[in-house]
Amino acid sequence: MEKCGHYQHWREDLQLTSRLNIRFLRWGPAIYRTWLAPKKFDFAWTDEVIAEMQELQITPIFDLLHFGLPDWLGNFQNREFPELFADYAGECAARYSHVKHWTPINEILITALFSAKYGWWNERLTTEASFTRAILNLSRANVLAMRAIEAEVPGSMFVQSESLEVTHAENPELLERASFENERRFIPLDLTYGHPLSDRMLSHLQMHGMSDREYAFFADNQDEFNCVLGTDYYVTNEHLLHADGSTSPSGDYLGYYVLAKEYYSRYGLP
Repeated sequence: MEKCGHYQHWREDLQLTSRLNIRFLRWGPAIYRTWLAPKKFDFAWTDEVIAEMQELQITPIFDLLHFGLPDWLGNFQNREFPELFADYAGECAARYSHVKHWTPINEILITALFSAKYGWWNERLTTEASFTRAILNLSRANVLAMRAIEAEVPGSMFVQSESLEVTHAENPELLERASFENERRFIPLDLTYGHPLSDRMLSHLQMHGMSDREYAFFADNQDEFNCVLGTDYYVTNEHLLHADGSTSPSGDYLGYYVLAKEYYSRYGLP
């Protein structure tokens, strides 16, 4: 937002959005500017933006966490993060109770991969244990945030945004590894929606730090939320797995339709 000038030109940005006849806009405040400490918030700028959206008749899809945390929270290894984030989500929902559409956490899989598996963002870790912890914390935070928002805004619509990923094996010897990657990509949404994990994925998560109590939180989840699955597809979403374990973009091999239909068949969400 800083680099693209949105903080300075947000009014013009919204006016241009309106002129394009876009009536729904997924937008969120910069969390590090809004959530200053536990129970301490600064909504001054967000109030202005939301008021302008109302004036322009743009419906916000409120995007609460987009890839990073405030410094005081550390990173996605912090086990206190889910409950604290739920409190933040509830505060936002209470303040903007007219907002009916919410994305609690954007692209959980990518957030966890880039932060705790590839070592690029936030904690910059590269182990299965750190990846597992990030996945569990983010998915728990997502569910708790939906509960907190629903409590303040009954009938909320949750637009869960996730990146459509698939891994292709470069040669037949890599098919098993590619199959593992293609199962693992579903973990965040499986946990969020209470979809049973396969024995292989359950064993893998338990091996890398998931307790029985943590899994029970997701497996026993009886929440029925109004959800739409937002699917993101980029040129880098299809991966070619090489013999040394590295990957490169495979190009548009299966394509958006095939991948989107896979996710729809699994979760049955619009």
